[in-house]
Amino acid sequence: MPTCIDFALECLVTGWTDGKVRCFDGETGQLLWELADVHKGGVSALAVSHNQRFLMTGGVEGSVRVWDIKSRELVSHMKEHLDAVTSIKIFDDDAHALSGSKDRNIICWDLKHEKRVASLRQRMGGVNCLCLYLDQVCCYGLHSFFFVILPFSLNPGYLFSMPYATCCTPCAKS
Repeated sequence: MPTCIDFALECLVTGWTDGKVRCFDGETGQLLWELADVHKGGVSALAVSHNQRFLMTGGVEGSVRVWDIKSRELVSHMKEHLDAVTSIKIFDDDAHALSGSKDRNIICWDLKHEKRVASLRQRMGGVNCLCLYLDQVCCYGLHSFFFVILPFSLNPGYLFSMPYATCCTPCAKS
């Protein structure tokens, strides 16, 4: 069963509970390629880079992996989450990314050096989704709270929480 989706040029890249990533033609729906054994237990999140060269996946087991789209080979494996990765967002520079998890953590990754550069932990409830919007990051947690990080800039210095009941929409700057 499919669990997540992103777009890459004219195709749809999907993550599945069987641990595979499948890419389908956006017009015909025809299967173009698939990656097997991407995550044990299933692929729970994915994102395609802005330059369309790599794909980031998150697994039920808490790992984050980077794949070269052209060769379909594993480039990087990072494991810091203790529960399922629920959301992945890649910054415009394609050098940094965020992952959110049921373990209540948001991790900022340096993709070039394959390491965590910052992390934030919610007080309660897991992170269900993340949104990047200009110099802001929004996340939606289990208990209907938006956390707004202004500016993330690889330093988790500013954290504000506000009650909110809808899922990820770009936050207005206050």
